[in-house]
Amino acid sequence: MPTAVDLAEYLARQDLAVPVPSFPIDRSVIARPGLYSWWVDDEGRGVLEDGLGAPLESLIYAGQAGATSTRSAKPSTATLGSRILNNHLRGTAYGSTFRKSLSAVLLQPLGLVIDKPYHLTKVDNERVSQWMRNHLSIVVCPFDDRDILRAIEDEVVRILDPPLNLDGMPRDTTRQRLSQLRRQLSQPSAIKVASDGPGASPEVAEALDATEAPEPSEVRFMVPTGGPDDWRRLLADPDLHWVVGRSARTLAHAWEDVDGWPPEIAIALARVPALAGLRPVYGFPEFKTPLPGGRRSSQTDLMVIATDGKRRATVAIERKVDETFGDYVVDWLGADPSPGKLHRLGYLADLLGVSTDDLSHIRYQLVHRSAAAKIEGARNGSEVGIMLVHSWAANLEGFDDFAQFAGLLGAKAEPGTVVFSESADLWLGWVTGDSRYLAY
Repeated sequence: MPTAVDLAEYLARQDLAVPVPSFPIDRSVIARPGLYSWWVDDEGRGVLEDGLGAPLESLIYAGQAGATSTRSAKPSTATLGSRILNNHLRGTAYGSTFRKSLSAVLLQPLGLVIDKPYHLTKVDNERVSQWMRNHLSIVVCPFDDRDILRAIEDEVVRILDPPLNLDGMPRDTTRQRLSQLRRQLSQPSAIKVASDGPGASPEVAEALDATEAPEPSEVRFMVPTGGPDDWRRLLADPDLHWVVGRSARTLAHAWEDVDGWPPEIAIALARVPALAGLRPVYGFPEFKTPLPGGRRSSQTDLMVIATDGKRRATVAIERKVDETFGDYVVDWLGADPSPGKLHRLGYLADLLGVSTDDLSHIRYQLVHRSAAAKIEGARNGSEVGIMLVHSWAANLEGFDDFAQFAGLLGAKAEPGTVVFSESADLWLGWVTGDSRYLAY
């Protein structure tokens, strides 16, 4: 088995680097887990040097694909191909730390626009992809032992010392500058370009015309509840939805009746070492998360902020008794989808690390509710995101739809468990509530 030194020496060979437009040369190689290094040409290096204010080598980043997850302790199904092609080259700054660093450094030189925290506009995200295709090349090195791959990566990165790697690396002036630039990605761009004004590209003009601005979301003011009845006034239709045995009233009583997690949720979290120490701190019923592509927000039944004393978690709770998860994405889009809906769907797909086609036969509510957990987590600095269905369905109605969605994200769902999706960087769970609250 090659040592970390052997692997570092291989990844440091620029003569093996394949330009992005020609990658991959051998698809059987990228179907395996392993390590990779990213290289930049002279023109691209000059742009990065200007942004970071320091000279750089051509080897700028190294990483791994497919290591056993340290969060879930479960083997990963990721490969060199899925990581490089889907996350790095076609992904977003939210789902790829390498792409986040590149986007941060290129923010000013390319005049990129931040749409949401750690997300560029769709047009500008594609400009980053094009820049990568124009200036970058890749060396890949398969390594099949997923259990030790992450430890090997740590050693390889320390040996190579690429400037865009941050985790576990010495914070020299270049990395300090990179960290400062990355923090800028958390603030949506405070600019508006007139769609018919000078300087507005046709792509930007089209995006602005097609997309209604989401409602403001910079500051929220919350009022404490005094009991379940205070949840009622937050509903879209209190008379229709606040009924004994229905999900809105049942959820309110189940949560207001405990100090902390409802027992079934506490048990599910306790089964996962990475989540066992979390405790709820704040809960916000009927919490609205603005989404691009229209004025209708994702309204989460209960958004919970939790902590284990070291990390923060954002938990989006979706309540169910016998309701469905609504339309499938293909039906929500309709036969002639508006530009706004197409823009929103592309945004949600990027956020979850999948293609828009993959989502066609997924329930739309599951998609935007999961996205809400990630969006709000990015806004409040959470390290952990969870979308959890709190169900009182007697026969697990809706679970098959939930399991299909989890499967698309690479996670195997089971009732009473919380599982991790590496591609979406999100935990997904289904728990069954105490049936006595159906009578409250």
